[in-house]
Amino acid sequence: MFTPSSWQSVVSKIEQHSFADMKARQFQRLFFSAAQKIPECDPQGRILIPQILKDYAKIKKNVVIAGLNRRIEIWNEKSWNDFTSEYGKAYEEIAEGLF
Repeated sequence: MFTPSSWQSVVSKIEQHSFADMKARQFQRLFFSAAQKIPECDPQGRILIPQILKDYAKIKKNVVIAGLNRRIEIWNEKSWNDFTSEYGKAYEEIAEGLF
């Protein structure tokens, strides 16, 4: 989930890739076709996630909201736990490779 300004930044970066680049076209098709604008919050302040995105993320009941700098990710709780189990052990190694 992106704020409108963060979304525009992502779109600008994606648009820098040539339309002639097959991988760029494939990425754009998959990325933009799944994008959904989330309407304003409901009267109780909740964000209603479109069913197509809930299905994609396998969200049934419990979720994890992960803050990632300028965006958030909403995960199925089991998928998040699996991710952190798999990659959490390599956290220092990943950080060392990035920095």
